[in-house]
Amino acid sequence: MKINITYLAGALLSSAILMFGCSEDIPSYSELTIDKAEVFIQADGDNPFAEVNITNGNGNYKLTIANEDIANATLDGTRIIINGLRNGTTTATLVDWSKHSAVFTIKVKEDFELKLDKEELSMFLGENDTELVNILSGNGDYKVESSNNEVATAEVSEDGKISVTAISSDFCNITVTDADGNKTILKVNVYDEHLVTEDITGKVCMIGEALNIGITSGNGEYSVTSENPEIATAEIIEGAIKVTGVSKGEVTITITDRMKLTSSIKVRVTGGFEIKMIQVDYLWIGEELRIPIVDGSGDYTIKCDPSMTCVLSENKSELIINGVEKKMALNQKITITDNILKTKPIEINVKCIDYPFEKDIARWFIQGAFGIPGGCSINESNGITTIKTGDKNIKNGFVISFKGDRTEGDKTDATLYTINSSGNNGTEIKISNVVMKKVQYDEGREPNGFFWIKFREEGRDYDSYIVAHT
Repeated sequence: MKINITYLAGALLSSAILMFGCSEDIPSYSELTIDKAEVFIQADGDNPFAEVNITNGNGNYKLTIANEDIANATLDGTRIIINGLRNGTTTATLVDWSKHSAVFTIKVKEDFELKLDKEELSMFLGENDTELVNILSGNGDYKVESSNNEVATAEVSEDGKISVTAISSDFCNITVTDADGNKTILKVNVYDEHLVTEDITGKVCMIGEALNIGITSGNGEYSVTSENPEIATAEIIEGAIKVTGVSKGEVTITITDRMKLTSSIKVRVTGGFEIKMIQVDYLWIGEELRIPIVDGSGDYTIKCDPSMTCVLSENKSELIINGVEKKMALNQKITITDNILKTKPIEINVKCIDYPFEKDIARWFIQGAFGIPGGCSINESNGITTIKTGDKNIKNGFVISFKGDRTEGDKTDATLYTINSSGNNGTEIKISNVVMKKVQYDEGREPNGFFWIKFREEGRDYDSYIVAHT
C-alpha cells in the first residue's frame, strides 16, 4: 500500500512538470488594429496624401488596394501612407503574419473645372431644334437651368450630355451647375431664319445711281452700314438694301438683323465703261498687246475681226490682243460691250496687223493688200536682178526687177509688174525709192535665202514691200 502511494505521487508530479513545461511554448497573438476606418484625400490639393497608423498587430504586414486606379499606398513600419490618384472610393486591406486583418475605406476627391465643348449655341427653328452639348469636365451631379424656358429648355440626358431644345426666336442662357457648386454659362441663340441677301454677282453700282439689293431671308429689324461712305452709302428702304454710288472703288456693305446675325456684301462702284486706247496703228503678229480697261463692270462681250484674237485678262482689267499667224490685214476692228452697264459699245480700230518688217516670213504688201506667196524665184542676168513671187506656180503675184545684184542698198531702174494667171507680166505698178533693206542667206544654200525689199508705190504715202524667200 505504501508503494502505491509513492508511485501515484510521482506520477502526479511528472504530469505537473510536463504541463507547466508545455504552457511556456504556446504563442500569444494580438488583434490587428488601426487608428482610422476611413480616410479622405483631396487628390488635386496641395497634399494629396493621407496616413493610417497600425496601433496593434503581429508584424510582417501586407497591404492591398482594391482599385489602384483610385489610390496606391506604401508601408513604412507601422505607418501606411496613401496617395490619392483620382475621383472614387476604394478599400485597403492590411494583413499580418498571423492572418489577422483590418480594412479601411479610402475616398478620393478631385475638383474639376466645369467645362463644356461649346460656349455658344446657334439654333434655327425647323432646322436644328435640338442640340447636344458635351460636358468635357466637371464634378458630377449636373443640373441645368434656362434663363427663359420660352426660348429654349435644357436637361441632362442619361449619357451625361446637355440636351437643349429650341422653342422660339430670341436669346437665353443655360446655367450648368456641378456637385461642387461650380457654374458655367451656355449662350443660346434661337433664330427664325438665316440672314441671306440677294446674289449680286455681276452687278455694279454707278456713281450717282442706286443699286437695290433684296433680303432673301432673315429675322427682321434690319440695319445696314457702309464700310466707306465716300465710295457708297447704304440704307434700308422698304425691306431692301439701297446702295448709292459716290465714287469709284469697292466697298463692303454689312447688314444686321434683330438677332445680331450679319451678312457682308462687296459692291463695286463704277463711273461707266472706259478703255484706255481705241486706236492701234500696228499690231505686230507674235507680240501681245495689252490695253487697260479703265472702268467697267467686268462683264463684257468681245467681238473682233478674224485677223485678231482678243480676250480678257484673269482679273478682267485688261484686253489681251494678238494677231493671227499669216493673217495680215488692214483696218480691223474690235467691239467690246459692257453687259451690265448697258452703255454704248466701244470700238478699237487696228490700222495694220502685220509682222515686223524684219521678220523672216515670205509675204508682200502691194496695192494696199497683203499676200503670202507659195513660190518665189530670183534671177540675176546682165546686171539685172529679177524677183518673181506668187502662188506655188509663181502666178497671180508680182515681179520686181532692178539694176544690180541681190545685195543690201538702194536700187535703180526698178520696175514692178503684176503676174497674171498665165504667169506672164500684167499691169505695171509705178514705184520709186527701191531699197534692199536686208539679206539673210540660208545656211549652206547661198545665194538662196530671205530678201527684204521696200519701195514706194506711186500715189501712196506709205511704203510697200516684198519679203522673198528662195
